[in-house]
Amino acid sequence: ITKFLYVGQFTYNKCVKANIEALNKCYPNRDFILTCIGSGGTALDEINDYIKDEKLNKNISFTGQIDRDKIIEYYDKNQCFIMISKSEAFGLVYLEAMARGCICVGTKGQGIDGVIVDGENGFLCKGGDVEELARIINHINSLSKEEKQRISENARHTAEELSDYNVAKMYIENVMKN
Repeated sequence: ITKFLYVGQFTYNKCVKANIEALNKCYPNRDFILTCIGSGGTALDEINDYIKDEKLNKNISFTGQIDRDKIIEYYDKNQCFIMISKSEAFGLVYLEAMARGCICVGTKGQGIDGVIVDGENGFLCKGGDVEELARIINHINSLSKEEKQRISENARHTAEELSDYNVAKMYIENVMKN
């Protein structure tokens, strides 16, 4: 896996710099690409300084804010979606990435850990933990092609189960039972 994606703002709690640091550790030959979609944020200067200091300009790209319809193309072009925020509500971007077959790395103890089952349909990492994220990325890369495909398919299936219609139906059925 060499193509990674992040979608969101560039605030400190989103830990985008941690994503870049972990990728830098995992790929000493710099054979990875991280595409970052979004705009603004208090951490952007620090992120750009790290990229410059580590000479990662060819590895990291920023698209700025783009339309939701266009983001689908980026999910389809990338293999892994990473967002290991230190505080995160239920991020729909995880489900969007899962629906397109990206292997997702989300945050333990946040809103997505009830959806991502570690090692089954994605992976979970402590928010902002560079070392743990690096271990997860190395683990993903150690998996067979078939195992990566299984996780990708499980991710798609999970996202399908959580469509607006299905979630509304489950909610109504639960309310009607009580």
